[in-house]
Amino acid sequence: MSLRIDGLWKSFGTGDAEVQALRGVDLVVDHVQRVALMGASGSGKSTLLHLVGGLDAASNGSIRVRDVEVVGLRGRALVDHRRRVGFVFQAFNLMPGLSALENVELPLMPYLARGGARAKARELLAEVGLADRCDALPGQLSGGQQQRIAVARALIGDPALILADEPTGNLDSETADAVLSLIAHVAQARGATVLIATHDPGIASRCDRVVSLRDGVVVSDTATAESVPGQ
Repeated sequence: MSLRIDGLWKSFGTGDAEVQALRGVDLVVDHVQRVALMGASGSGKSTLLHLVGGLDAASNGSIRVRDVEVVGLRGRALVDHRRRVGFVFQAFNLMPGLSALENVELPLMPYLARGGARAKARELLAEVGLADRCDALPGQLSGGQQQRIAVARALIGDPALILADEPTGNLDSETADAVLSLIAHVAQARGATVLIATHDPGIASRCDRVVSLRDGVVVSDTATAESVPGQ
């Protein structure tokens, strides 16, 4: 078991303005599974990813990533948890004034000597097919290339869990397919579990499971044909 969520609630606002983004979500994800989170805007997909990754705090419930209870983490323990999770976002979130290499190594800079972080970043850029663009700035690269850099950056901490929030939303269909294949390949090769929030049924069909949310509640959890032997 890589991830276990029990009775997870998240509220925003107070009083008459309070909104229940998640309402008692339960979910268990096995090691190296790829799980698609589907649902309309406002269903709770992104909120769920943010809580699992420690980017936001739950109102109630439990989130266990491997042997770590995420709910209630503070200070250094929370920082350490975030380092063990790889994030890939729709908007790439690259630093425009930094090169591809510098963007990838950035998460490790406070923890590894510069030479160690740089060597690892170079290896990852080669793994995602951008060994020859290390010195390029994000503005000099295509959207697909920028997302490949974002994938490399997500892997720099050797995460056991990769969280991808609409990672192909800003890409054309051909580039989106290539980026999705890349995420699946590197996750499998490195033994990482993937949660990917998406509106695209085609992307969901390539995952092992599809978990659908509506109004902050899991309404279905099914294996895809691709993950069922003999189909």
